[in-house]
Amino acid sequence: MQWYPSEILPSLPVTQVSGFIFDKEKRLLLVKNKSGWTLPGGKPESNEQPLDTLYREVLEEASVSVSDPKFLGFVKVTASGSKQVFSQLRYIALLRKSLAFADEYETSERIFVKLNELENYISYYNGKTFKLQLESALSVLRGLSN
Repeated sequence: MQWYPSEILPSLPVTQVSGFIFDKEKRLLLVKNKSGWTLPGGKPESNEQPLDTLYREVLEEASVSVSDPKFLGFVKVTASGSKQVFSQLRYIALLRKSLAFADEYETSERIFVKLNELENYISYYNGKTFKLQLESALSVLRGLSN
């Protein structure tokens, strides 16, 4: 896996769309699924545009709506045991509205985490790919906050 910061969507097939969603206090939204805490996101449905996937997945998994989404880049992934290459898209967005949490889908909890506490929740926090994605998100966040 490798992180590619970009303003242009890749031509590779998309297997995942996830979002770095921040609230007014610059806390990051995480959701808990059977694998642990992670960014909200998921697989695009047939003929669904990436931004529509982001809006749908964040609403389904975290019961929140977002504003000001910006494309950050993508992770290039080669399927194990094959030579097929896919992309996993990453966006940043701001919390618009938080609704009553409904654990109707694959998540059981949501939380907004201060960045200095993130390593207590994300098992892959120290991974190079995640750190580069987070740096990209924080760079854009600074621009959105000004």
